[in-house]
Amino acid sequence: MPEARRGASWASPASATSSTAWPVSILRAAGAAGRGYVVEVKEGPERLGEALGGRGAQVTPTSPVAMVVELPEGMTPRDVLAVARDARVQIRGIDIHKESMEQAFLRVIGAAPVEEQRP
Repeated sequence: MPEARRGASWASPASATSSTAWPVSILRAAGAAGRGYVVEVKEGPERLGEALGGRGAQVTPTSPVAMVVELPEGMTPRDVLAVARDARVQIRGIDIHKESMEQAFLRVIGAAPVEEQRP
């Protein structure tokens, strides 16, 4: 594992040249705002998604029982649990969303994901 560098020579991933090697963990962390969570439910993801959307969260379904939730400023994972309780949705798991290697790469080079590039 490369040793972390400190000081003025530590450039951001966005300004890195092709000769700069960046560990995947740094590339992923550079794009993480810390507001995204993967939420898995037993059933009723539509109810939870609508309720969270009504509170200002951005909800992206990823499977029949899971979604990525981007929380607005001031909203916490504890609020997600309260919204789920009010919507009568059982949460099976909640975890911090991590970019895939592909998502981090596309963000760094400024390209849109493949599915967004299709006409």
